[in-house]
Amino acid sequence: MPMRIIASECTACGECAALCPSDAIVEKRGYYSINAAACTECDGIAELPQCLEGCPVGEDCIVYT
Repeated sequence: MPMRIIASECTACGECAALCPSDAIVEKRGYYSINAAACTECDGIAELPQCLEGCPVGEDCIVYT
């Protein structure tokens, strides 16, 4: 399942987008969102999704769908 960003919790820092090896995270209207079709949850790349690991808000902002 792809990750999802909760827009109301996103601080728009861009850390998640910079860390995403799939380039699945894009900025829209001042906040970031994850393209579900491109998100791999970093499977085979890292133990945990890199967006979640690097997000300063963490699990309050980036969640599993």
